[in-house]
Amino acid sequence: MYPFCLSCSELHFFIKQKRAVHFAWLSGVGIYHGDLNFGASHSFMDSSQDGDENFVENKALLSYLKLSDGIEAVQPSSLAVSEFHFLLLIGNKVKVMNRISEQIIEELHFDLTSESASKGIIGLCSDASAGLFYAYDQNSIFQVSVNDEGRDMWKVYLDMKEYAAALANCRDGLQRDQVYLAQAEAAFSSKDFLRAASFFAKVYCLVASHIVSINGDLG
Repeated sequence: MYPFCLSCSELHFFIKQKRAVHFAWLSGVGIYHGDLNFGASHSFMDSSQDGDENFVENKALLSYLKLSDGIEAVQPSSLAVSEFHFLLLIGNKVKVMNRISEQIIEELHFDLTSESASKGIIGLCSDASAGLFYAYDQNSIFQVSVNDEGRDMWKVYLDMKEYAAALANCRDGLQRDQVYLAQAEAAFSSKDFLRAASFFAKVYCLVASHIVSINGDLG
């Protein structure tokens, strides 16, 4: 059980096809988050040992130290969760963090009226069914747009050497080839030459585009 501050504790879910698939809990020591799999099959013995083991997967605790540039942890006052990101309200700005890589990728600032500036942004909320996110102060609501957030996730997973997830998020042959090439180089470095050869054999688009480039130069 994680300690928490009741006044700033929030629990949020990411909804996909009318089902909660990810959750994030703003607790006293960090952001406890994970995936939800209500269809998972576990034994009674497994579920009795830990109350969430029968449906929570890939759970983790994100330390607030990762949100700060200094040595002191900064706790967000509110959060929202999308498919691949956390939206974290810190002061009057929203930090967007990739929840897989735990890297801050963007900071959002809002134009507050003079009347609202003293109290600042109050919180974050979302319309789970529509996939919309909002920040609000005492007088205004600001919509936060999330557009094609999965576009670069294949590269995020590739940088983490999670090749299966990288391939699952690729959108074209060139991206898949880069994953196969990285797998081949990793296998070659570990002297697993047969495995390396099998991955090199899958690389097609990069080779084909290189051949086209050479033919164009010769022409």
